[in-house]
Amino acid sequence: MRPADSRSKSRLPLAFSVPKREDQHNEDSFQRSAKGVYALSDGASVSFDSASWARILVRRYTRDPEFTREWLSAAIAEFRKLYDRDSLPWMQQASFDKGSFASLLGVRIADGGRATASRRLFLSPPPRSSPRRRS
Repeated sequence: MRPADSRSKSRLPLAFSVPKREDQHNEDSFQRSAKGVYALSDGASVSFDSASWARILVRRYTRDPEFTREWLSAAIAEFRKLYDRDSLPWMQQASFDKGSFASLLGVRIADGGRATASRRLFLSPPPRSSPRRRS
């Protein structure tokens, strides 16, 4: 156990998340790392399983706070592993094909409590396959 005065002052004691309405699922996600990396994602309730997409984004950012094509490709691949589009009911397939949306705010705190980087993205994993058309 470390004495209280040696703890990083950048740590938040608590984090709260509240859905817009009591009867709704909350699509938001927050995570922090011991290295002073914070991530907050607001999943768009109108998109397909934005709660899972938001969780993937914050988890990946706190582990690796550098946005690259590879970073985004790995996040999309992780999301795609959650679903087999062809086994979804047609209504969910249509929603899946539109994508999942979430904003991401990532902040890294340097020694002394100074923010060294802050980025905000709006991300959507593209659908795994094109929607099928009926003849």
